[in-house]
Amino acid sequence: MLVSISTFFAWALEYYDFLIYFSLILYISELFFPKSSPVAALLYTLLVFAVGYFARPLGAIFFGHIGDKYGKRNALLGDAVTMAVATIAIASLPTYSEVGVLAPILLTIFRFLQGFGYGGEAGGGVVWALEFASPKWRGLVNGVLNSSMSVATLLATGLLLLVSAYYPFTHHWLENTLPKWCRGCHSWSRH
Repeated sequence: MLVSISTFFAWALEYYDFLIYFSLILYISELFFPKSSPVAALLYTLLVFAVGYFARPLGAIFFGHIGDKYGKRNALLGDAVTMAVATIAIASLPTYSEVGVLAPILLTIFRFLQGFGYGGEAGGGVVWALEFASPKWRGLVNGVLNSSMSVATLLATGLLLLVSAYYPFTHHWLENTLPKWCRGCHSWSRH
C-alpha cells in the first residue's frame, strides 16, 4: 500500500512538473524568446513543449532497460533524479534578455531531459506499484494511480491562479522548484 501511495504522489508531482510548463506558456515565451515577434515566440515555446513529449518514449525505453537489467528501484531512482535535475535547471535558467539565444537552447535541452525522465516514471512506476499490490486490488490501484494526473492538473491550475492573483510573473521559480524539492525528497525517501 505504501508503494502505491508513494507512486501516486510521485506521478502527480512528475506530471505537475511537466504540465506547469504548458500552464505558464505565455510567460515562458516572453522570458525565453525574443520579444520582436510574440507569435513566433509562442510557437517556439510550443515546439519546446513538444520536445518533452518526443523524449518520453526514449526515456521509457532507456529506463525500462535499466529496470530490467538493474532493477525497477534503480530505474525509478534514476528517472526521478533526471526529472528533478531538469526541472530545477529549468526553474533556474537565465532569460533571453540575460543570455540571449543560449536561454532557449538550454530550455530545450532541459525540457528534453524532463520528458526523458517522465517517460521512465510513467511506465516503471505503475509496474512497480502493481507488483506490490494484492491481485484483487490491482485494478483499483491502477485507476487511482492514473487519477494522479488529474490531481496534478488541478494543482498546477490552482497554483497558477493563486500565484498570479498576488504576484506578477517574472520567473516561474516558485511554481516549479518548490514542488520539485518535495518530489526529490519524496523519491529519495521511498527508495
